[in-house]
Amino acid sequence: MTAAAVLVPEPVVAGRVTAAGSLRLDPVLSRAELAYLVPFCESRRWDRPEGAYAVPGNPLAECADPALDLDAFVRVAPGQPSLSCCWRPRVDGTVFEPTLASPAAEVAAWLDYLLDHFIGPDARCRGLESFAGFVAHGVTGAVAVAEPSGRLEVVRVRDGRAARSLVHPGRPTWGP
Repeated sequence: MTAAAVLVPEPVVAGRVTAAGSLRLDPVLSRAELAYLVPFCESRRWDRPEGAYAVPGNPLAECADPALDLDAFVRVAPGQPSLSCCWRPRVDGTVFEPTLASPAAEVAAWLDYLLDHFIGPDARCRGLESFAGFVAHGVTGAVAVAEPSGRLEVVRVRDGRAARSLVHPGRPTWGP
């Protein structure tokens, strides 16, 4: 592969945290996997009565429901790292990309969740009827996360788990 053939996505910047890179999937995600994982990653991951795997019909409009339980809406779904998944599958199913510039610890935590529950070799969803088309995927690549302190880490998959490598420790945020 030539350098020109390598696709480098635009960095995602939120505040002063920047994330750049992607994780390639082999095999690519199936239509069934994409149909579930795209709205899963786009929706708020709150403590829904239907459980942690529940996905709303319209992730962007669910907060407009007058019957919404606001106490549950601000609680993270059990077992999930945070209210927002910082990964998204590309529509062609070839890669996962960062969508929110989150600290490296959260990027790694969500990657582990996706591996453990949906795309890894022993994903918990397999065997459940509603996830019949889900298969194991090899994951390669890396995402660099730069934090406001100047801390730079790389997140990649190693031995089926998210691994963080410190590239630069940055400087303390409490000093001059």
